[in-house]
Amino acid sequence: MIRAERRQRRATATDDVWRELAAALAAHFDRWLAGRAAPGTVAIYESLPTEPPTGALAETLRAQGIRLLVPELLADKDLTWRAGPLGADLGRDAIAQADVVVVPALAIGRDGTRLGQGGGSYDRVLPRVTPGIPVVAVVFDGELVTAVPSEPHDRRVDAVLTPSDGVRDVQSALKY
Repeated sequence: MIRAERRQRRATATDDVWRELAAALAAHFDRWLAGRAAPGTVAIYESLPTEPPTGALAETLRAQGIRLLVPELLADKDLTWRAGPLGADLGRDAIAQADVVVVPALAIGRDGTRLGQGGGSYDRVLPRVTPGIPVVAVVFDGELVTAVPSEPHDRRVDAVLTPSDGVRDVQSALKY
């Protein structure tokens, strides 16, 4: 149902609406970062057409001189990381270099449980993130829900970013 709703949202959204969503996500994330130690490296996914748009966020980070790690899907559905979209392949373990990790999700439970696309790529990646590094999931408004299904191997995210509410710590439900 969430996948169908996303496809419908994108099919009916104008380019102007999509640009507004992208700008809101970038502005909220920038405000959240301003209250933290400046990251040297952020791992960020390149959004698919039905996902909340991350292009403006990536541009904002680059303009601040922040190094970006961008994932690339491997044949086994694991992810390797590149230094920017066209940079050199840094390998699967490069995610451990990130000071903040931005991940996609279809929905996030209030306890931080992440519902992904079902391929398990981020289930493989998240255990490689250095402990204590914040993992922020990006979702549309309404996709922070009471609960989502989880498995024992699932790693919870620390925060969720939405176009309307900004970055919210899902463990305490505090808005930044």
